[in-house]
Amino acid sequence: MATGEHSIDIDDEYSTLDDDEEVIVEGASSYTESLVCSDVELNTDCKINDSGKEKCLVNDTLVNFVSLYAPNVVSDRGNFFDFVIDYTKDLDNLIIGGDFNTSLSVLDRGSKSCHMNDEPYRKLTKLMDDNNLYDIWRARNPDCRIFSWKRISEGKLQQSRIDYFLVSRNMSSFVQSLYYNVTSMSDHSFVIMNLNCTCIERGPGLWVLNNTLLFNEEYVQRVKDIISQEKESELFHRDFLILSSDLAKQNKREYYKLERQINNLCEKAASGIVIDIAKLESLKLELSNFEIIKCKGAVLRAKAIWAVESDKNTKYFLNLDKYKQESNAIKELLNKNGDTVSDTEGILELQHSFFSDLYSCVTTDENKMSDLLNYVTKTVNEDDNTMCNDDVTEDELCKAINQLSKNKSPGSDGLTVEFYCKFYSELKYVLLKLFDAIEEEGILSRSMKCGIISLVYKKKGERNFWKNYRPISLLQVDYKILERIMSNRLKSVLPKIISEDQTCCVIGRDISNNISNVRDIMELVERDDLQGYFLKLDQANAFDREFDLYSKATGAKINRQNSEILCLGTGTLSVVEKDHIGLKVCEDYFQLLEVFIGKNRKMCDEMNWKNKIVKIKSLLNIWLLRRLTIHGRVSVINSLMLSRFWYALFVTALPEWAYIEIKRLCLNFIWKNRCHLVKYNCIVDDK
Repeated sequence: MATGEHSIDIDDEYSTLDDDEEVIVEGASSYTESLVCSDVELNTDCKINDSGKEKCLVNDTLVNFVSLYAPNVVSDRGNFFDFVIDYTKDLDNLIIGGDFNTSLSVLDRGSKSCHMNDEPYRKLTKLMDDNNLYDIWRARNPDCRIFSWKRISEGKLQQSRIDYFLVSRNMSSFVQSLYYNVTSMSDHSFVIMNLNCTCIERGPGLWVLNNTLLFNEEYVQRVKDIISQEKESELFHRDFLILSSDLAKQNKREYYKLERQINNLCEKAASGIVIDIAKLESLKLELSNFEIIKCKGAVLRAKAIWAVESDKNTKYFLNLDKYKQESNAIKELLNKNGDTVSDTEGILELQHSFFSDLYSCVTTDENKMSDLLNYVTKTVNEDDNTMCNDDVTEDELCKAINQLSKNKSPGSDGLTVEFYCKFYSELKYVLLKLFDAIEEEGILSRSMKCGIISLVYKKKGERNFWKNYRPISLLQVDYKILERIMSNRLKSVLPKIISEDQTCCVIGRDISNNISNVRDIMELVERDDLQGYFLKLDQANAFDREFDLYSKATGAKINRQNSEILCLGTGTLSVVEKDHIGLKVCEDYFQLLEVFIGKNRKMCDEMNWKNKIVKIKSLLNIWLLRRLTIHGRVSVINSLMLSRFWYALFVTALPEWAYIEIKRLCLNFIWKNRCHLVKYNCIVDDK
């Protein structure tokens, strides 16, 4: 899509595009629009109408592209955004691109121009909230400053980022990359977005136990018999898996049988034949029970945060399940040479190479390790040492299993926490014997050493860069049980040997204390005009000099790219010192433990709450898609939304404007953005 003030030949400008790219180009042209697509093998059908909207059917999904050019006059721009809000209110899967003539944050303004929180800005944010849209470039580049419009006026450079794409969140997984290209033909830059809508080749997958089988009496008895028999011999799973498969097929047959019976009765009624209404209602009730089970499966696969009894098997859950599967798919990666790899074998090879290096054993220096340990003065007493090395007891085993979280993805064997809870009486002695054998032999079983690595996109940076994915290891539940037993033992010992300055993972300590300590130190240095430096380190890659001893002794590495330094008081760094340190130098503030901290506390508090409120707006707009009762919406407010504020309230002050905005969001969500039927004082009163 292209909008602007000058005509150009887009075909010539982008004649070098790769054959496997589908690209939307946003830049300068004479009020024209064009979708630049390569000849890819997709079920794609594009149609453009005169109103500036393009409908594109991609793999049976209707995608709506809207190209716009917002007026320069503020009043006209506000009216224009009102029109766009009304124009897009019934559209799903939206991609809106154009010259919005409105910046979205202070980072989008350069020189002496200021970001304006004016009427057009507020209406544009309403457009984004109503359609669950977001500025995808800013989301992937939260700290970068790039400007799409530049003009020299009276000898001074004016610049801002007012050209961008707003994308529906459920479409974000298709956006492979997004970047700006400067052109001499206009004072606007091109905004180039690469879309990849190819279907991913599915692998063999992993078997995962269907927990609903644990409520089937025949299945439970068969498993108990197998466990009882196999305690005396080699354990096989064949009967176990066959029964699971047979039950699934039987449920499908019964579901389709009910559907046919309901359809037959409805056809008879349409033909004028008198039918038994009570029988029809009974069949619908039976079908509803199957749909509830299907809905629960979609909720589990989609990893939905919240589900209440009034939720049905609606578009929300099914779309969320599909979106999760799509967002986890990796369609292409860049290799070390910067070349794009899109075939399945090539992607797997790149991943294997990277994670083999990441998880390989690191070399440590024994001498450096001894030097480091010489500084450690605290030791574990004899009683604690004996407790940590004792055999696992039945009470510890029971406690550990009950502490494990339910409805979580299992490891390679597919057995869930619920399975171990259901068959605890049959499995407890097997597990105790297993843990004793591990202690005697000093090695884990082969299956316990196996993990499934699942890659999760960090939602920052380009999707084709492997460093922007976070690996999550899915481990077997028997391993997690042993880990939880050891963890419970260590919890009682760690407070005795770990310094009080370290608050993470120690019972009775609050991580928010660290933020308060850092803030107090910064204010002291600034107030007394002392010389100080704050260094925030991120552990990852190799570092040098200052951390030479620690790195060689432990194998730990520091990530320079994500580490920062802030000068306090009279502290300064010369250009040479900055180059030598090689870290990002912060001017006024930095982010510590998800909280902005800096020299100006008021400014940091504003930033903290503004970011949280923006995220909450998007979250509530998603929940509005679900058909919740008023009690369900109140539960979402109390348990899901407000819980996201507790941590911030511990460490930051709540500005008056933030309190008013949070109150407004809560009330509008409860009443679904309609008229408030009950006074506020009645809502917050005791039951």
